[in-house]
Amino acid sequence: MKNTVVTFKEAKAKGEKLTMLTAYDYSTAKLVDGAGINSILVGDSLGNVVLGYPDTISVTMEDMIHHCAAVSRGIKDTLLICDMPFMSYQASVYDAVVNAGRLMKEGRAHAVKLEGGVEMEETIRAIVNASIPVCGHIGLTPQSINAFGGFKVQGKGEAAAQKLLDDARAVERAGAFAIVLECVPAALAKRVTEEISIPTIGIGAGADCDGQVLVYQDMLGMFTDFKPKFVKHFANVGQIMTEAFKAYDAEVKAGEFPQNIPTRSTTVLLKNYINIRKERKMEICYTVAEVRKQVKEWKKEGLTIGFVPTMGYLHEGHKSLMEEARKENDKVVVSIFVNPMQFGPTEDLESYPRDLKKDAALCKEVGVDLIFHPEPEEMYPEGFCSYVDMNGLTTELCGKSRPIHFRGVQTVVLKLFHIVCPDNAYFGQKDAQQLAVIKRMVKDLSVDITIHGCPIIREQDGLAKSSRNSYLNEEERQAALILSKSLALGKQMIAEGEKDAATIKKAIADKIETEPLAKIDYVDVVDFATITPIDQIAGETLVAIAVYIGKTRLIDNFIVEA
Repeated sequence: MKNTVVTFKEAKAKGEKLTMLTAYDYSTAKLVDGAGINSILVGDSLGNVVLGYPDTISVTMEDMIHHCAAVSRGIKDTLLICDMPFMSYQASVYDAVVNAGRLMKEGRAHAVKLEGGVEMEETIRAIVNASIPVCGHIGLTPQSINAFGGFKVQGKGEAAAQKLLDDARAVERAGAFAIVLECVPAALAKRVTEEISIPTIGIGAGADCDGQVLVYQDMLGMFTDFKPKFVKHFANVGQIMTEAFKAYDAEVKAGEFPQNIPTRSTTVLLKNYINIRKERKMEICYTVAEVRKQVKEWKKEGLTIGFVPTMGYLHEGHKSLMEEARKENDKVVVSIFVNPMQFGPTEDLESYPRDLKKDAALCKEVGVDLIFHPEPEEMYPEGFCSYVDMNGLTTELCGKSRPIHFRGVQTVVLKLFHIVCPDNAYFGQKDAQQLAVIKRMVKDLSVDITIHGCPIIREQDGLAKSSRNSYLNEEERQAALILSKSLALGKQMIAEGEKDAATIKKAIADKIETEPLAKIDYVDVVDFATITPIDQIAGETLVAIAVYIGKTRLIDNFIVEA
């Protein structure tokens, strides 16, 4: 069926849900059109997912026309809507009408979309009067992201909710045929949908909108720079593509392509590729024997294993490690074990947050193959008396106030390495001392595993992701930003040429002490390889802090190469 602005309005009247996906090229447009999707949006999101811009503001009219025209050549029945880019309609009504006309004439769009509510009513009306269909967009409007101060849910609070309702009514009055609601509370989106006559298309706005829209790279797992909380991966196409690229690379380098004779290695690669296309099954094992049995089977097939050891209560930081492991290995194992051996007598072992169900869901989303979730008795049976210890690297930083911590870390990690037998293991830089200790342990004990250090993952406001962030109340959460702010000061000083470690430490400490809820455990500048204090910034240098916010101890750091 041919989709038009009229069929959109009819769908709302009939209570039929509408679907919309982005597309930016001919081939993708043909696939979306063939799937029966009601509408394609050539969104200015192409700036992020196609052109690699950090935002949508840099997208030009020429960009939009070029991609819209390509999409138009790939569709038959799908309604084609094209975004008006930043500053193509904000300066004047005249500019808005002219640029909307260009998208219709040169880009071959069926309709245009622009952001804004009450303030854009006159502009929308003028474009509609020029016989150009308009789709509105309110709530979180990415072109205004600098004014919003980040990607935040809109319409919170009575005044903000009323503003959003007024915006929706203004867009409707102006003659728009539909309206996108982005990052709007579900209850408010439901009310808007009920109170206006034109279809609402939700993105992060709940299930009661008249339709939904997603960026296709997001729903197919092809864009990993940023994933909104509301996005669901309907297929992990990004992983399928990566595996196919790996298979091609391996066969060419082995001299097996373009020959048609299958070898054992290509068979394994092909089998792995096919398995990824199927829904990945994830197993949860509770015993050492179960894990070893599965690992032995994988090793027989010649498969590589990536391993991410965790204590659970997983967040985006853990997810980034799992995603890296997923990219580089045939199989991925995650351990979830709150290790009692690394907690001191007064530390938070019993209160440490745990949520296996939530953790398992995140692991499954990433494509983890096996979770190892043992009880303490499984890891440390009765009579256990063997430990791994280290001199030097464990005495500074966290080792000063947590003297038994790293013995516990090394013991459990080495034991996990022997159980899982991975080819690669992944650790976050946030626990930089731990990363250095594990690297040295593996080197000293000749453990045949490659250790990968991965970047710190932060909240939008700069706070490093941590399971312990859940301990913070609202006031403490705000106070915790002093960690990243103080480190940013230290990083700036080094970038501007400061080399004296004592000067940098004092500046960071002074900054932290401006926050009344903060209590310093340590501020240190050390050689990253040896975790020994240094006087001057030289080589690979770790600047690390540990700060109590209320009763919660948080750590953060940065590494510089001088």
